[in-house]
Amino acid sequence: SGLEIRREISQTFAEFLSQQTKLKLASSALDHALTKQEALALVAGINELILQTIMGKESLNEATAVTQLNDVASSLILRMTSHSGA
Repeated sequence: SGLEIRREISQTFAEFLSQQTKLKLASSALDHALTKQEALALVAGINELILQTIMGKESLNEATAVTQLNDVASSLILRMTSHSGA
């Protein structure tokens, strides 16, 4: 079903995100890596932002919307991988 596929994609993306933060941690670019659960929570939030943007009545062009979503996702990742959370 569609929900099962969505769940599998979310899990795969969360595992990828967690692995990427582990790689960055090894190069001292981050304070700590995301756990799979943290990454999944982040993926769920990003999915919701995408849905709201797509279904919203805002008149953003596609490039602007993608840039804004990227900025939010990047900011969240940095905040979640910083010991201070700032």
